Amino acid sequence: MKLLNGVRERDIDLLLLEEFTCSNEFRQWFLAQTVGTEFDLNKFHRAYHSVYSMNGESDLILKFSNSDIDPCWFLIENKVDALFQPEQARRYTERKDEYINTRVCARYYTVIIAPSKYLDNHAEEVQHFNYQVDYERLRDWFINSSLGQRGQYKAEILSLALKDGVYSPIFNPVAAQNWKFCHELMQEIAPEICLPPLASNYTAGGWKELTKKNTLLGELYIRTLAEIT
Repeated sequence: MKLLNGVRERDIDLLLLEEFTCSNEFRQWFLAQTVGTEFDLNKFHRAYHSVYSMNGESDLILKFSNSDIDPCWFLIENKVDALFQPEQARRYTERKDEYINTRVCARYYTVIIAPSKYLDNHAEEVQHFNYQVDYERLRDWFINSSLGQRGQYKAEILSLALKDGVYSPIFNPVAAQNWKFCHELMQEIAPEICLPPLASNYTAGGWKELTKKNTLLGELYIRTLAEIT
């Protein structure tokens, strides 16, 4: 019997949120893995979960400051196995620039946390983030931390995510047939949307790119098609 019947992104989000909020030991380790020890971020203010802005959502935001009270924020994207949304990684950079330009904070860093295999498989998107922290390092920190049974519990959750959560697309013939039908229908009733044809390795899930951005109309069709595939 498993500790959890599948590990979801929110499970890891809340695991991290608790540790960032309660453990200075963990916060110092995180800083060492990202900005290093040269930055004097000696005051932690707060961690936030699922923060929305004009161009998207941040899974976690951390607020620090230094002795001069210069605010420094960390914008964190956590991935267990979900694919990146179109332009999702780039929007993190845009959000960072927006916060700095509006003087919400003096410094701002983007971080992606995910299994190492996921980071390797999505190198193009991952390169947009300032720092990467893999699940394996997180798990090892909890195993070797002074948290005792709580640390072992969290290490086990991360081990489950590493074992069961790595994304492996599986061909789905029913979903493939649905997409083929939708593609043919769209060519007939709305060719301006330019819905892409069926790929040879089509699987259920993932984001379908439009070659022509027809904004609301295109998004409406895509969301409708996603629901039936």
